[in-house]
Amino acid sequence: MNDFTGYFLSFFANISTILAFTYIASLAYKFILYKLPVIWMRRLYIALSIAAGWLSMMYGTQYSQSVIFDLRFVPIIVAPLFLTRASHIITIGAGIGIARLTFGLNHAAWAGFANALILGFVTALCVRVLARYKLHPLIYFGIIILIVNIVNVVDIAFLGVYPAIKYLVEMAPFSAPASLLFSFFFAFILHDFKTDFQRRQELNSTNQKLAEQFRLSQEKAEELQRIRFQLEEKNHELILASRYKSEFLANMSHELRTPLNSMLILSQFLAENPNDTLSEEEIEFAEIIHTSGQDLLNLINDILDLSKIEAGRMSISLGEVSVLEVRESMNRMFEHVAVQKNLTFTINSSSFPDIIHTDEQRLQQILKNLLSNAFKFTVRGGVTLEFLVETDEYGQRHPAVHVRDTGIGIRPDKLEQIFEAFYQADGTTSRKFGGTGLGLSISREFAILLGGDIRLASQEGTGSTFTLLLPSSSLSGGDQELRLLAEEAKVPRPMTFTPVQHEELDTSANPAGAGPGVAEADLPLPSPDTAARTAAEETDAAPQPVTRDLLQGVTVLVVDDDPNNVRSLSAVLESRGAIIIKAYSGQECLNLLGQRPDIDIILMDIMMPEMNGKSAIRQIRRMEEFKSLPIIALTAKAQAIERQECLRAGASDYMSKPIDSDALIHMLRDWTHERT
Repeated sequence: MNDFTGYFLSFFANISTILAFTYIASLAYKFILYKLPVIWMRRLYIALSIAAGWLSMMYGTQYSQSVIFDLRFVPIIVAPLFLTRASHIITIGAGIGIARLTFGLNHAAWAGFANALILGFVTALCVRVLARYKLHPLIYFGIIILIVNIVNVVDIAFLGVYPAIKYLVEMAPFSAPASLLFSFFFAFILHDFKTDFQRRQELNSTNQKLAEQFRLSQEKAEELQRIRFQLEEKNHELILASRYKSEFLANMSHELRTPLNSMLILSQFLAENPNDTLSEEEIEFAEIIHTSGQDLLNLINDILDLSKIEAGRMSISLGEVSVLEVRESMNRMFEHVAVQKNLTFTINSSSFPDIIHTDEQRLQQILKNLLSNAFKFTVRGGVTLEFLVETDEYGQRHPAVHVRDTGIGIRPDKLEQIFEAFYQADGTTSRKFGGTGLGLSISREFAILLGGDIRLASQEGTGSTFTLLLPSSSLSGGDQELRLLAEEAKVPRPMTFTPVQHEELDTSANPAGAGPGVAEADLPLPSPDTAARTAAEETDAAPQPVTRDLLQGVTVLVVDDDPNNVRSLSAVLESRGAIIIKAYSGQECLNLLGQRPDIDIILMDIMMPEMNGKSAIRQIRRMEEFKSLPIIALTAKAQAIERQECLRAGASDYMSKPIDSDALIHMLRDWTHERT
């Protein structure tokens, strides 16, 4: 070889050029090129590949005139690493061939042009053929490198400036292995670059996706924040609306019960005709007024119960319930109804335990509603109340109560709807049967509160069967399980309502210089007789009829700011022999006590202006001589907490308005019989 030094100078210049291009391309991609669209990156790669081939050939001609050595075909060989289209690879080969012509238009230049173009076509063909096979990347590029290097040697031998034999014998043994070696070397380097390129591309793509997801998440977070603010605003509005609703119901209950009190007391008083001045028709009219008033009172109670259920404030009191007492109570309530409507009324509990564990008041209220419905819609035949124990599909035993009637029945499409509040199977204004449609709705809610349910089977024209199903723990006495069931059932439905804010224990009305209030333990508590009587009142057990002169000689101080209530109570009590003293405010009551030490008992209205009834009771209890004086609190607030607050304030007993005059007379007699 005549110019061995120039050969190696050209050799190392080629290596340095390609390495430099690779490094520069890596840096350019890392900081700049990755931002370009893919199509522009491909175009840039083709241009750089042609430029690398041109530089390789330039160094070859510069360092050796006799022996030209370059690596112009390396950019063509490694092109499949980054390009998949055959046209792109052929473009690189053609571009390098054209670049060879810039060094002069002679035989060697045209041979170089043809060589680069042929290598481009061969590489593109290899890529097209090998793409059909799923080869490992090393095998894939190894085959391409071997084929292209062999074609390169053959091209130079037949197209080059040297005789083929001379090239194959003298030059190819040195250049071919070097070309093959460095083809693998640069392919390996650029494969790593491609791997890094793909990794960065995936990382950039992932970053873009994450950035987009972050942007979307930020937008969703802002949207959720807006929704949260809107929900909080709506919730605040609902709370206000619920509070207004609860306060409205409580206030309306009070306002309705106050005139009802006078109406019921006086209508009952007129119906008794104590002076024998009314005709039979007038007595009947008074009884109608009294019955209508009772119906209105029941409606008020139903609406309040429904409001408590919706607010999740309905509580239960679990304990042992005597089934015999429940039977007797239902029999007392509905025996006369059956007689009046000429119906049979049968109660059967032979296969039922004597004691179950549940809330007796709620149980009786459910049965009362179901039986009232049954008698209302039955005109012939009868009503049956049956207590029995049923076994469910899991083998658990449940106490069940069936209420069967032979009434009008219910259409199949109305079976579930009748449990909705204010819904009736016949909703026309000319319907034959009255009612508000609240009884069944309240009964089902009470049943759920007790851990059970109400089921209905009915056929139009033949009658209905309502089944109250209680939890199995009602048989075993599992009070804890029953309480858990009740707590779960107390979830507000359909929305949460704010409980009514009850009147706080007011001490601001105490006169100046008054001492501290009496401790709760020092206050007289209701006697056992009164507690039993109150329970009977809550379960609607009717009091025994009163006789004349039952309160003969008893001095009663009636305190109420409503003159109509004072007048109606006075008329009823005076007809029983009581001596009535009237006061129209809490302060007037305190003044009268100082003047009339002969007072036997006080009827104290709670809701009065200036000094309310609770404040007046506290003042009375601070007077040593009146610490044991019986005081009956009367209020139109029918909530259970009101009774507790009245007793804590010092009341001896409590009765809600409208007043049942017979029950009141018995209560007064029980508290005063020892004093008289």
